[in-house]
Order: sequence, then C-alpha cells, then structure tokens
Amino acid sequence: MKVCPQCSINKSDNEFYRRPRGGLQSYCKSCLKICYRGYRREFQRKQRQNPKYKARERIQQLERYRRDRKEMLMAYSRGTMQCACCGESEEDFLTLDHINGGGSKQKRELRGGSTRLMQILKKEKYPTGYQVLCMNCNLSKGKHGSCIHNSLRDRFLVKSRAS
Repeated sequence: MKVCPQCSINKSDNEFYRRPRGGLQSYCKSCLKICYRGYRREFQRKQRQNPKYKARERIQQLERYRRDRKEMLMAYSRGTMQCACCGESEEDFLTLDHINGGGSKQKRELRGGSTRLMQILKKEKYPTGYQVLCMNCNLSKGKHGSCIHNSLRDRFLVKSRAS
C-alpha cells in the first residue's frame, strides 16, 4: 500500500506504474494520466505555433492528399487512371465526376470540399455513382449536360451515315 501525493489516497501497489530500475512511481496511474494529458495539450498547442512544425505539417497534409487522391482516381478508373470520355491520362487534369450530377450540392453539405469527400468515399470503400473525367469533359458535362466529345462523336456519326 502506498499514498499518492497528488490525490492523497492510500492505494495498492498495482495502482502505480513500476520504475525501470525497480520501485514504484510517486503518483498513481490515474493522477499521472491527468497530469500527462494537460502536458500533452500544452505541448501540442506550442507545437502548432512553431513555424517549422507548421511547414512540416503542411507538407505531410499535401502528401496525404496526393496519395489519397491517386488511390481514389485509381479506384474509380478501374486501375487505368484516365478520363472515361476522352482518355486523358495526365493526373493533374483528372477529376472526380458525379455521374448523376449533384456534386456542388454534396460539397456544400459536407463542408470540407474534395478532401472530405475523398475521406468519405474511402471509408465507404468507393461506392458507385462516380467516374473519373478530365477537367474539360467534367466542365463541359456540367455546362452542356454532356461532354463535348460525345456531341462531336454524334455529329461525326450522323455525317458519316448520311454520306
């Protein structure tokens, strides 16, 4: 039996952590947890104000974003990572398209933009209803209701059948 100097309660030996070289810690486990929790919060608050920490954290966020984005694009393009309409394969030009529309509404509801959407899709194991398009095809689909490539193909097919 030992008395914790913090809470002044007489506790059994298994309520105290053991020291590496033998003996018991002065404070009981519950008091140490409270003490460390406060220390950890203060340390994290100071770290967030440190410019070096901020820069390192930003780099890690960007790396995580790129990795998650690539994983999402691979999942929705069935491993080919190219536009479903025109075949564009430059990763920077590719984006996620809501097949039935409603992307703007969903982003407003999520209040986190594309990063939040990627997290949700990953958590739900990439559900159906999305496809990979290049920015041109996606914007064209949003503005005209269908991609301009499809309109050009239709016009070409009509002309070739008429000939």
